[in-house]
Amino acid sequence: MATDFGFKASEKKSGYYFVSYNTEDSDRVAPICRYLHEAGFDIWYDIGIPHDSMWPSVIGSKVRRSAFFIIFITRKIFIKAGKTIPEKGIDEVWTYREYNIAKDWKDEGEKLIIVLDKWKDIKEVVPDALSDWYSQLYNHQGIYAPNESPKIIAKKIIDILNILTGEKSTTDDLTHYVKAACEGDAEAMARLFANTLKTSYYLASKLSEDNAAAVEITKEAYARAFCTVTKLKKPEAFEIWMKQNIVNIFKDGRTFNFSEAEGGAEETSMEFLSKNVIGNAKVTNAVLDSVNRLDTEKKTAILLHYFCGMPVSSMVKYFEVSKSTVIALLESAKAEIFENSGSEPPANVPTRTYPVLARLFYDEMAAFHIDDTDVREIYTYAKGIYDSFRKVDEYNKDSEIIIS
Repeated sequence: MATDFGFKASEKKSGYYFVSYNTEDSDRVAPICRYLHEAGFDIWYDIGIPHDSMWPSVIGSKVRRSAFFIIFITRKIFIKAGKTIPEKGIDEVWTYREYNIAKDWKDEGEKLIIVLDKWKDIKEVVPDALSDWYSQLYNHQGIYAPNESPKIIAKKIIDILNILTGEKSTTDDLTHYVKAACEGDAEAMARLFANTLKTSYYLASKLSEDNAAAVEITKEAYARAFCTVTKLKKPEAFEIWMKQNIVNIFKDGRTFNFSEAEGGAEETSMEFLSKNVIGNAKVTNAVLDSVNRLDTEKKTAILLHYFCGMPVSSMVKYFEVSKSTVIALLESAKAEIFENSGSEPPANVPTRTYPVLARLFYDEMAAFHIDDTDVREIYTYAKGIYDSFRKVDEYNKDSEIIIS
């Protein structure tokens, strides 16, 4: 039987957040859900629905009426009585059955995967009969959070849900850490690093197309951030500032080559991808692959505009070219992406606050994995540079006192 999470499951008839989890993981999932509940999210979870003939219809109704389907993935889902589940036992993997029900009723933007163990540790216990499901989970939008605290995982879930539903992100937490980091708080710096690393590294990786280069760019970006955080005028904009650090370091020592701007190129505010791309794995992969195959200038422009949210006016300064050249670059890149994606023509609608391509980038980033060795290397380097910088700064201050 499922476990009481310490609060009453939502009694709303619809619009709640459905949580799918393995009963044996209750001790890990419950604290996360309590944070979500305290943050104002109406959470529905199974507190003991009998696994009889009525179970599919009851769960189906609950999934169908939910606003969002959240599933927690762990090794224990695939293990029963200390052994990997045999093929004949997969019908008793209730999270698997709930996911399949959700697949019939919810689009991709209404499902979120929360991974609490390392993918490699999960994969080694996945039975052949569930290998296709494992692949679906691996390629789905989600939060990869092994070894994270329940509070941090909950905040990441809230941020993703807010992005997907168009609400404000929980930047107040970063503001607190930024202010503490300005006072030299090492824990605050570690928290800023942990909360923004995936975004920063994903951007560096997309720009450079090389893991080693992405690591070097990210190392320098965090070293620069730690040493100059006191100069950040808007603490709530730390993540945006990190993106700027990444793109500026990527630009250092690089020469962009531009053709003459196409005559008559005009900036457009219309969507160039159909919203039906979202949830279509084949077309989504084709779109992202098309982005990866763009030349450096076009791909950089697309990432600046759609992932970093950089307006054309700022891109003009970044590339040091005319506005017409930037517009022509963007329009050419969009046309190339659309042509190679196999997407159906978009409706003639204005670009949303959260454009389709931006959504695809964030979905890809959510499932993005950074090797633990790279994480340690990036943080150790950046923190080491900061510690050296601080010692020099303190020495200079002491020298000023002596001289005065």
